[in-house]
Amino acid sequence: MSGSLDQSAQRLKATAQFQALDYDGNGYIELSDYHQAVDGLLAEFSVDGDAPAALDVREQYVALFDRLRARADTDHDGRVSQEEFLASVTGSVGRSAGRAIRPVAHAVFTVCDQDRDDHLTTEEFHRFVKAIGGAESQADTVLSSFAPDGRISRDAFTELLTQFYADGDPNNPLVHFFG
Repeated sequence: MSGSLDQSAQRLKATAQFQALDYDGNGYIELSDYHQAVDGLLAEFSVDGDAPAALDVREQYVALFDRLRARADTDHDGRVSQEEFLASVTGSVGRSAGRAIRPVAHAVFTVCDQDRDDHLTTEEFHRFVKAIGGAESQADTVLSSFAPDGRISRDAFTELLTQFYADGDPNNPLVHFFG
């Protein structure tokens, strides 16, 4: 990690992440929330649910949920409460974010890269942010940090998502990505 957020800032960031991941708003992150996230992404980019890219992104999201559940679901009810999430995220995400996020980032990038040029345009990136419930007001700031020319490569996109989950630098524009 390139910096460290104080405990309250880290908790605020994690709370925003939790709220973004709890698609149905029931106070728990469940596998169905991850399926809703994938469905929203596929709908935003008009990708058929049976397309190889769609199947891959769904598989990666399920694997990500399984990792979260294994690490955070301390009461073993098959879902992750906000308290469980906050305890897990503030304690361990930085150590495992890269391993967990890289395959998801690659799968998501493939869905978002509509013209298949191995770069996301500003429009594609904005659509991605909208699809995941990110802070659209932060999209240009984040994009300019990772792609000053307005086109973000697959590697830069992967780094962006990895940094969001792992970086504790309070000056990183990703800190407020989910609000």
